[in-house]
Amino acid sequence: MAANIWRGLNVIVSRRLGRPPRYLPVLLLFVTERCNLHCRMCGVCERPSAPSASDELTFSQYKTLLETAATRLGTTLVSIGGGEPLLRQDIFDIIRCAADAGMSVHICSNGLLINKIGRAHV
Repeated sequence: MAANIWRGLNVIVSRRLGRPPRYLPVLLLFVTERCNLHCRMCGVCERPSAPSASDELTFSQYKTLLETAATRLGTTLVSIGGGEPLLRQDIFDIIRCAADAGMSVHICSNGLLINKIGRAHV
């Protein structure tokens, strides 16, 4: 608990001093720009060119990023969003990698790709 308070204070003080913090308690990952909806409040679908899976980081790149965030930056929470993260074939591998690194995982999804047994239709 005390370590988390110290890490949070380090982030606040570092921002005020205009320098990078030593810790990154929360990591926001936008794993794709692809989406199966066109919501008015979201600008993802308004981009001039349609995003494709080939423009995204690979699972291997995400694995390295997540392991580094956990070990070197003290990241304890990963929030995964996009576009629609469930459009990625490897999204559950990315989630498992973060969990295996000791991080809590939050996913922001429109939920339309989840079926009755909780699996994604991808």
